[in-house]
Amino acid sequence: MIEGKYFECEICHNRWYTDVNSEEDCRRWIMECEARGLPEEYPVGMIYGSHSKVGDLYWDITFAIAENNINKHANFPVLWACRDSGYGDNVGDQKCGGSNSFIANEYWADINIAAPHFKRMAAWLLVSKIPATVWDGEKPVPLWDWLAQKGVTDQHYFDQEIEYWERVKIGEAKAGE
Repeated sequence: MIEGKYFECEICHNRWYTDVNSEEDCRRWIMECEARGLPEEYPVGMIYGSHSKVGDLYWDITFAIAENNINKHANFPVLWACRDSGYGDNVGDQKCGGSNSFIANEYWADINIAAPHFKRMAAWLLVSKIPATVWDGEKPVPLWDWLAQKGVTDQHYFDQEIEYWERVKIGEAKAGE
């Protein structure tokens, strides 16, 4: 066990010991570590996706934040996912394991508003009374404000998908059919 003077990050509790490293190095490393700060928490119900790069791994999926999972300097959120592939949808108690798939300010604001998987996700959040927001590349924006920026002002835009989720809730339909 290493003993002696050490510097410890208040966030992740990593330690740098002066009997193994120079005090100058320890001070520099602790400042760099603490400068990483706390991770951003995203609102539950925040929608994101990357739909224009057809053939990419996530091009046919729309994600939404189900839970934040803060671990030291990182947030590994638990997600819901609506997919237009053989894997189907993970909503409600079923969550998606793609916990590291959201990287802010990269390409996750590239959403096709006409994509069936996007419309199902938005409708599921609305039916579930979860405040829906959309990642615009910089920040979460309320769903209807974001849609208005895209030229969609019809409050009935999701009616077909809302009807589907309501039928699933009462057992008249099965999710994924």
